[in-house]
Order: sequence, then structure tokens, then C-alpha cells
Amino acid sequence: MNYDLLREVIDKLADYEANNPHSPSTLESFVQWLNQEKLKNNSITQPPKNMSIAIPTAHIEGEISRLVAMLYRYAKVYMKKAIDNSPLQTIDEFGYLAGLMRENGMSKMNLIERNVHEKTTGMEIIKRLLKESLISQESSVEDKRSKLLFITPQGQTAFLGVLQQMFQAGSIINGNLTADEKIVLWQLLHKLEQFHQPIFLYEKEKSLDDIFLYWKNTKK
Repeated sequence: MNYDLLREVIDKLADYEANNPHSPSTLESFVQWLNQEKLKNNSITQPPKNMSIAIPTAHIEGEISRLVAMLYRYAKVYMKKAIDNSPLQTIDEFGYLAGLMRENGMSKMNLIERNVHEKTTGMEIIKRLLKESLISQESSVEDKRSKLLFITPQGQTAFLGVLQQMFQAGSIINGNLTADEKIVLWQLLHKLEQFHQPIFLYEKEKSLDDIFLYWKNTKK
């Protein structure tokens, strides 16, 4: 047994309890605190010494937006290859099946919103999946006007059939990041996702000026 590691874990647990007396004593909350501490202590404010690209600090927000968009396009190329030779036509269809694999019996709008789509786009994806018998729909017991979506055996087969290729695509998308860098990136992206989700759900019909004002207020 690695007693040095065990002592380090015990010391960290003592720090957690001392600094968070009112937090729940659960493994999940402890791990979350560890990740947050790692993010604080990780020196991500300065670029690596071997980075030759000059960061345009005056336009850093625009540069981040550009890089996120570019990474999405790179990722889309790899994920599109992952569904070749499968019944799935688009990456979005895989995302909808993944949602139903996690929680079968969702309403159409719930599934659409979880995939961050507009209603018209989401309905087209659902229509294609229904046509290919990859999902089915049933009337809700609580509200007969509402339809609940379920993944079919064919849908499960299609989803599981490309899952290994999707894992491969995910590994390629992560590129040459170290394990620690992946944790930091995940935490930053998770923070951004938590910021943008309520805007998409409740504020997206507002003007850009109003959303910008909302953004400014969240930074105070």
C-alpha cells in the first residue's frame, strides 16, 4: 500500500473539513473540492514556456471565441467519421440517442433543449429518428397532448454500434493535453456551460444588448 499517498489524502480531507465546516461530508463533495483546489493552484494564467504563439491580450475574448468555434469544427470532422457506415446521418442524431440512453421517456422539448437546439431544428432531428425507427413516441400519461420519446432496440443497437468509434474520436479531440490539463479544461468548460445554459433556456429571445447587460451583471 502506498502510505505516502494515503497520508496525503488524509491531509487533504482534513483541509477540506477545516475549510468547509458546513459542507456535506460526502465523497462527491470532497472530490469536487479537490478539483476546485487543483484549478486554483494550477498555473494557467501564463502560457507554457514552449508556446510560440503570442496571446493578443487586448482581444483575448474574441480569440477564445474563435478557438472554441475552430475546435468545434475539428471535433465535428472526427465525430462524423465515427458514425460512418451506421444508420445515423448526423452527429446530432447520436446526441439525441445518447440523451435517451441516459434518460428514456423524455418529452420532445426536454430532449431538444438538452441538446441546445432551436425547436424547428430539434423537431427535424426527431422526425428523422422516428422515420428510421431508432426512437418511438408515446402519449404522456399525465398529459395526453404531450409525446414522450423512447429509444428503440434498433436505436440502442445503432448507438452502441458507434460508441467505440466515438470514444476514439474523443481521444483525438483531446489531442496532446495531459491528464491535469484535461481536468482544468473540463472545469473551465463546465463553468461556461453553467453560465450559458440559463441564457439559452430563458433569455435567448432577448436582444444581444440585453444579454450583454445580463453578462455584465453576473460579473459584479
